[in-house]
Amino acid sequence: MKGFLKEIHTLRDRAAGRSGDVRRGGVLVDRVFEPLMAAAPPDGLAVALLGTGKGSGAALLFAALWALGVTTCLLFRRDQAIRRME
Repeated sequence: MKGFLKEIHTLRDRAAGRSGDVRRGGVLVDRVFEPLMAAAPPDGLAVALLGTGKGSGAALLFAALWALGVTTCLLFRRDQAIRRME
């Protein structure tokens, strides 16, 4: 029973630490990405792909994270040491 309770406390502590990340992400969307999308030209590519109004800043954040993830994977794919790691 002690192991189970310790695992529950560990999960709770991890979740509490990540909630700050969620709040920072919300602030980033509200203060950076939403104004960027509001200032984007209406006939631009960003507006055509991600839309306008509420939620377009979050869509821009997700698009940026996707692009960062893809770029990172492609860069590390070229590293032979990482390929041989398994």
